[in-house]
Amino acid sequence: MTVIKIINGHKTELHLCKNCAKKFEDASDPDPAYENIFAPLGEYENLPRNKVCPACKTTLKQFLETGYLGCEQCYREFEDEIEEVLKKVQGATLHVGKMPKGRDRNDRQELLEYERLSQELKRAILDERFEDAGVIKQKLKRLLK
Repeated sequence: MTVIKIINGHKTELHLCKNCAKKFEDASDPDPAYENIFAPLGEYENLPRNKVCPACKTTLKQFLETGYLGCEQCYREFEDEIEEVLKKVQGATLHVGKMPKGRDRNDRQELLEYERLSQELKRAILDERFEDAGVIKQKLKRLLK
């Protein structure tokens, strides 16, 4: 089992055998404040319960019960389900909170468009659509001018 912790931007990886992993899991009980974080939102009837991350074997059911994902591959594997959960929990998948002082509504629209294009660029690269990625990158450059 591989355990990855990121604390203050510093990444640490632990590679544990089955016995040590069990001890580690017992010692690292989740914060009770996050336990069953999605419970009040219903059972998510339309989500496939048996979906499993091929890399770490975390199930969608485990994610919905604990709010924790097992590895970075989980984000790609459960992308659609995470988005649905975020929409229910936060009402949106993009931050649209307060703007820094000195910024106006047009700046907010540009920031949202930049964020949207950035996400689109990541997906294009992951899907190996490099020509699309080039076009998106040009749009991002225009926004920065």
